Amino acid sequence: GAVDVLVVTQDLWSLRLNSDFEIRDGKLTELTLRPSENNFLGWRKQLGLLFELTQGSYAIGPLYRDPNVLGKRFVLELTAALVFGRETGSGLEGSQSSMSFGYPLWSFETPWGAQISASHFDGVVRRFQGDDLLQFDDPNTPVIEEVPVEYGLRRFISELSGVRQLGGNAKHRIFAGHRLQIQRPEVLPSFEGTNEVRDAFVDEFLPISERSSLIFTRYQFLLQDFAIYRNVDTFDLPEDVRIGLDFTAELGAASSALWSERAFLQYLGQVGYLHAFSDWFVRGQLSMSGQRQSDQFTERRTTIELSGVSPAVLGLFRTVVRARGLTVRNRISGDFLQIGGDSGLRGYPVGEYVGETAGVVNVELRMQPLTLDKLRYGGVLFYDVGHAAESFGGLSAKHDVGVGLRLLIPELGVNTLRIDWAYPLNGSDSGVAGRFSLGLGQAF
Repeated sequence: GAVDVLVVTQDLWSLRLNSDFEIRDGKLTELTLRPSENNFLGWRKQLGLLFELTQGSYAIGPLYRDPNVLGKRFVLELTAALVFGRETGSGLEGSQSSMSFGYPLWSFETPWGAQISASHFDGVVRRFQGDDLLQFDDPNTPVIEEVPVEYGLRRFISELSGVRQLGGNAKHRIFAGHRLQIQRPEVLPSFEGTNEVRDAFVDEFLPISERSSLIFTRYQFLLQDFAIYRNVDTFDLPEDVRIGLDFTAELGAASSALWSERAFLQYLGQVGYLHAFSDWFVRGQLSMSGQRQSDQFTERRTTIELSGVSPAVLGLFRTVVRARGLTVRNRISGDFLQIGGDSGLRGYPVGEYVGETAGVVNVELRMQPLTLDKLRYGGVLFYDVGHAAESFGGLSAKHDVGVGLRLLIPELGVNTLRIDWAYPLNGSDSGVAGRFSLGLGQAF
């Protein structure tokens, strides 16, 4: 029973490659690569490289994460990147970075938390419709201009906040803080169009140029009750799903006394409820946000979502459903709604339909996972319907149906490999041979 030799080892290296990607119609539309050393020199520090590619640009730079600064539970995260245009010859377009440092609510019993964060972006913003840039035509002119939707943007955001957590099983979180945002959009030198078209383009797509400084308070209610499900967001892995009621309310005030260029009130409210059964659940969520300035509401956003997962039928398959409705009114951020291949309508091009009102319903019949050695696999049948337009009256439902395959090797990661083929049933894309998409994670 004696021990002759006791050997203590230390893991000095822990190399990882985290990734995410999306391929649609044979074109790589999204790619994220994060090669990193997760235990640098055995100090539990993460040092790596971040590469992010979108339809219009790609960014590359270092990242650093320290989950226990000075041996405490303080967390520090840093990223910095150069941004390049994806088009051949576009070259360097700008830069982006982020920083956060704080003491998180690392458990349900942690009473206090705090965080300071900052980020910047200096580059070009582009909006796509399919593989090409979205085109703008000024409705007030007889000429069809076809101006590509892209503009320059310099933005800086910082936030300082603290949180107090109270309660037992029912948690109450009370936040207070300050948020600063400086953004300066500009029309690119390559813009082609008259001054009239330029003004219309700015009104339609560019966010307001401003420095806003506000103090805010936020209240959050949630429960510590969870249920375990499978084949919902992942594939054959157990998932902890929070059940019951959750609620968030935030109110902020900006003023010239806080160095803000305009005074306004900002509000956000969100309520959700998930009712769990033994092997299935239903969930509803409603969120509303906006600003009020000089007796006028701006940037009013409303989102309503209903979702559900059926019990497994005969142990062979289950049905997963999601329905979403979205509106945005009196826009000052330049953001608008798009529905297409990347947002619920898999049989249509990326961002095909544009407007201030949108809706989409997705229904999937998912096989229960089958096993082949370490591989988990299963099939999917699906139906999508949705559209986006300027108003409710302009909505015209577009439908698609399709079939898919889901693959997972748990030893390689928790993300499901998704392969879908969708056939559009109506609209200008009806009659095409269908569209393939390939990516990580469930479609919704």
